Order: sequence, then structure tokens, then C-alpha cells
Amino acid sequence: MNLHFCTQYKGDGYSPTNRYCRNCPHSHIACDPLWHLVLRLAQSGNGQPVDVCETNAVLFPNLNNRDFVKLRVNVSWNLSKEDFLHFIATGHARMGRADQRLDPETSPSLTRQEPYVQAILAMLGGVDIPEVRAAKQVQQQHLSIPVRSKTFREEIVEKLEAEKRRLGSDTSPEAFFRRDLLNQMTKMIYEGKSKSEILDWFNKKSRSSGADMRPIVSEIYRIILDYSF
Repeated sequence: MNLHFCTQYKGDGYSPTNRYCRNCPHSHIACDPLWHLVLRLAQSGNGQPVDVCETNAVLFPNLNNRDFVKLRVNVSWNLSKEDFLHFIATGHARMGRADQRLDPETSPSLTRQEPYVQAILAMLGGVDIPEVRAAKQVQQQHLSIPVRSKTFREEIVEKLEAEKRRLGSDTSPEAFFRRDLLNQMTKMIYEGKSKSEILDWFNKKSRSSGADMRPIVSEIYRIILDYSF
């Protein structure tokens, strides 16, 4: 890895300091919001893997650790937060052997992340989106930058994700039904559906559901009641 990829990096490129991005005290300024976009993209398949454009890979969440997302071609591997941020700074995230740890073109994990990181960045909107520009400024030690306010859709998705986490490992029919509703709502929010369109979907869902499940439909819909869109 390039030890100078970020002025905030404190380490020698070897484990465990190659993973410094996960604990960096400045990450909340811009790098965390950028990585959150990657996490959201990985979750946008409504429970199914997301095709990584112009590659033969698919992307999906790592449910055990939010410092990773998973990629799969024939086998699965992790794309780590630090590998992605190293690519944002340097344009490189290549595979390397143990003796190539200080090669500036290898990823911090020595895992091959190209061309998948390029495709993921393009799916997020490219190098000129505010989150990428902000992360680059932090990496270059321009720390006093405003953090973009969350959009109402981002706020809703965060609430939906919190509800899903609250369900934990509950496998009851009610929990399964809740997860399905939350996933469907997340998909509609990502697709840019209006509040009236989502309400119409929920009304249809309520009519087609059993009486014991209708209160859950109403409860999930209340998440967006305070938003106008």
C-alpha cells in the first residue's frame, strides 16, 4: 500500500495498522459518509446480490462487519473500507504478495479489488460526487469542510436499517414479514418513489395481508409519515 495515501494514516502498512481507516478519529468528517454509500449500494438488491456494472462480479453486504462488503465472481471475498479509501486516494487497489506490502499500487489487504472498485465508484456517481471530493480533501489534510446534510431519503433508509437490526436473529413469521416490508420500502426509497406511491403500495399490501399482519403494515408505514415528498 501507499503509506502516504492519506495524511491521517498512522501506520507502517503491516497488520494491524494497515486497517487504520476503521478507527481513524477523522473518518466521521467525510470517509464514513462515503463508505456508507458503498454499504447502501451493497444493500440495494432487496436481499439479492447487486450486479457490478461492466464486470462479472456481484456485490452484497457482509452482515457480520460493516467495515466490509462482499464481492463474488466464482468465489467470494471482502472489499474492506481501507481498500476502497486507498483506491479513492491513489487509483490503485491491486493484489500483492506478502513481500509487496509496501508496493504503492497494492491494496492495504493485498487483495485484488480492481476493476471492481472502479465500477462501484461509477455506480455511486463517479469521482465528482460530493462524498468523494470531501474524502479526498480529508486525505489531503483539508479537514475543515462542511459535511453534506442528509437527505430525507437517507434519513428514512437509516431508520429502516435500524428497524432491521432491531429484529436481530428473530425467525418468527412476524419478523420475516417485517423484514420483507422494510426491504420493500428500502427498494422504493432507492427507486425514488413518492410518498403517495409508497402509501398506495402499503394500502394494497394491507388489503392482501391477514388481519394479524395489518397492524405491522401500518406500523412500518409510520416511519415515513413525518416526511413530505
